[in-house]
Amino acid sequence: MTVLRLIRQFLRLEIECDHENRILFVHQSWYIDNVLATFGLSECNGHWTPQPTSNQLRRLDDTGKPLDENGKQMYQCNIGSLNWLIQGMRWDITFTVSMTSKFLTAPSSKI
Repeated sequence: MTVLRLIRQFLRLEIECDHENRILFVHQSWYIDNVLATFGLSECNGHWTPQPTSNQLRRLDDTGKPLDENGKQMYQCNIGSLNWLIQGMRWDITFTVSMTSKFLTAPSSKI
């Protein structure tokens, strides 16, 4: 009989086992750190979730400068990465990602 190794990662979910205390810990720390590094946000400060519903997001109008094609693609990639987190384990950011997803076609550099 072959002894298989313990699983440590599956579909970008990290799995840690504490056999003594019989605890299974599943998280996405590596993926989150990788996403932050990809978009130059490694040194950003965290914010509590969920986002307050009183925040007002606006579509691009005359006051905002539209992002160039590269900026637009980076914005779309960022939202896609956050969507992956929602599907995995981070349901607490669903509302915020949903709100920012409304601007995928015309993101602006002004908040």
